[in-house]
Amino acid sequence: PGFTLAGSETFSLRHCRDADSGAASSLSSWFHLGEDEDHGPCVVHVYGRTLSRGRRRACKNVFDLSTLSPLNRSPAEGGLSLNEPSAVLLHCDSVTFPSLGTPSNNTRDVSIRWEESRVPPAYFASNGPCRIAAVGKSRGRSVAVAAARGLCVLDLPQTTHRPGPPGPAKPPRWKQFGNVMDERRFRVVSMIWFERGDATIPRAKEDSSEDDLLLAVVQYANFDELHLVCWSRKRLGFGEDQLLRESSWHFAGEEDTGDDDVSQFGMALPQGFRVHSMSMIRDPADSLPSGRSASSNRAVLLLAFVSCHEGASGCVKYGVYQLQRTRSPDGLSEAVLARLACLDHVPLQLGTSPDFSATESVIGIFVAGGSFLFDLDEGIETEDQALHDVIAVLGIVTLFQGLVVVCVNGTGPILYRPSLLESADQRRVGNRNSLIVSYWMSGAVSSRFGCGVAWSIAKNDGGVF
Repeated sequence: PGFTLAGSETFSLRHCRDADSGAASSLSSWFHLGEDEDHGPCVVHVYGRTLSRGRRRACKNVFDLSTLSPLNRSPAEGGLSLNEPSAVLLHCDSVTFPSLGTPSNNTRDVSIRWEESRVPPAYFASNGPCRIAAVGKSRGRSVAVAAARGLCVLDLPQTTHRPGPPGPAKPPRWKQFGNVMDERRFRVVSMIWFERGDATIPRAKEDSSEDDLLLAVVQYANFDELHLVCWSRKRLGFGEDQLLRESSWHFAGEEDTGDDDVSQFGMALPQGFRVHSMSMIRDPADSLPSGRSASSNRAVLLLAFVSCHEGASGCVKYGVYQLQRTRSPDGLSEAVLARLACLDHVPLQLGTSPDFSATESVIGIFVAGGSFLFDLDEGIETEDQALHDVIAVLGIVTLFQGLVVVCVNGTGPILYRPSLLESADQRRVGNRNSLIVSYWMSGAVSSRFGCGVAWSIAKNDGGVF
């Protein structure tokens, strides 16, 4: 038999009735969900039995827990209850991930199996149990895990079947920082994968230019501000291995207007900025069969958090970054150019009704769409275009208003639409019969208006939009 726990509470089952005699049972039992310093999340079961002559005997069992679809951000930061689901099972010292088998000769069906890989013992021994994880959502060939300090990456080059002749099977390989001191100089606040390449091409045709990139928000021991950094799944380190650069940066031999601190530590986030949500979408045209012949290597990244210190009303503070991969003229080096395109806030005032709190309850934030017409490598965009054109579309999941969609540009929010999934009567405050419980990106769609991103929104009454 199994059990499900929801929340850090103590569950008590005392004085259960005996089915035969109808008398009070001598058994008592408690379940408690907690966290062990050495082994991470666990369940403690304490139970007792009354023996003869009034004596009692107490017993305790401790069960380690694994987390399916773990957070990609540190729970210590607080934050939101809804996150885009991920296909990974995180244990204190291992990860379990799905793998697709090869289709049989008579059918296109494939089998799915779960494979487990142990985190390098040296990383586990130095940094404790793994607490957060991120997996590539489209291709599933990269997994990153982080403990109290540093991180490590699992490279899965041949675990997912693709059309074409199968290549030689390669076992999953863990990547770590070559310098232990580099690993200990930071902790991960949040992380996400920037996957590249077409998921439909054969594996044999992939090259190093399509390696997945890990974007992470980290807290250094010697800096107050959080920093945005980027690594390839093949190389972890600082200096040249840290790939994120300001949009004004150029490779050696060209006019260099970049900052050495950015090359070493990444981009500092605005003073006082926190991260409750980190989400990203790449240019959707890259994943369409009829899309451009070459990948644009562009993406839009959202960092956001909920602030309750804006007077009587709370708000969502956000920063939207435009990202673009670039290569050196000789093709031997690469970098990821980044620009903070907009930084502002979305107020969440419900009104002045005395029956409800003036502050909305935000349970999820994600970037739902955006413009990919920028070119950070060439810098062809004018300041007027950057200021007034739509930069991104934000999805904000709230408890009372449901799904709120906000378009933003360089001047701030320019369009605010609450409860797109319901009629006006259904979305009245206090008249809500269902709640959003999950959301995920389904893929790219093409229309006469251009290329867009399709999202699925699931509710607790079984409805999916």
